Amino acid sequence: MSELADLLRQGSLTAKEIMAQIGVSQATLSRRLAEQSDVRKIGRGKSTRYALLRPVGGESEFPLYRIDTQGHAEQIGSIVSIWPAESCAFETADGQCALFDGLPWFITDMRPQGFLGRAWGRDVSALLALPEDIKLWNESQTLLALSRHGNETVGNLIVGQAAYQQWALKPDESAVAWRGKISAFEDLAQKSLAGKRWALRQGGNSQSLAFLSSIRRSQLPTF
Repeated sequence: MSELADLLRQGSLTAKEIMAQIGVSQATLSRRLAEQSDVRKIGRGKSTRYALLRPVGGESEFPLYRIDTQGHAEQIGSIVSIWPAESCAFETADGQCALFDGLPWFITDMRPQGFLGRAWGRDVSALLALPEDIKLWNESQTLLALSRHGNETVGNLIVGQAAYQQWALKPDESAVAWRGKISAFEDLAQKSLAGKRWALRQGGNSQSLAFLSSIRRSQLPTF
């Protein structure tokens, strides 16, 4: 490992900090950075820093997409896995950057949790050789799972190109007729109790159970 990479394993640094610590000129640093394919420039202007990439499942950069209420996708930035271990940077499309000790806080809701999350985790763990129990997943394992199979998570964000492609290629869901809404919901409930996953669909709000919204009030229990 090079002197530069060894230094950046401890955390990202500005060019000025790197030059001071390894005692090189700006020209020498520029040459070394050009030769170091695993060093990533993050941020712009005075906030520019250099970080050592930390591959997760063979990737270090994970595009982040936002799905609006009309079902349109927009890439709003990228999550970059960097050293030290479990750290990430989030860089927006216009070059703004934020550093995190783990996954960015704004994708917390995407983490698998609860009954359905555990069922999803069991399926994904078999595909990615992860621990079956999602409580044992570290930040990198969670990022890997979301980026490969996180196209049906809570909220309106999708992490990673693979998950985005799964979402984009998924057939549109057909509407459930009013008379079939209750039986459809009962079917989903039975699948959940059996430990089977059923699809969520990103789109601004939690729309996976939107078909329940038109059930007549007379059919809803009162307390």
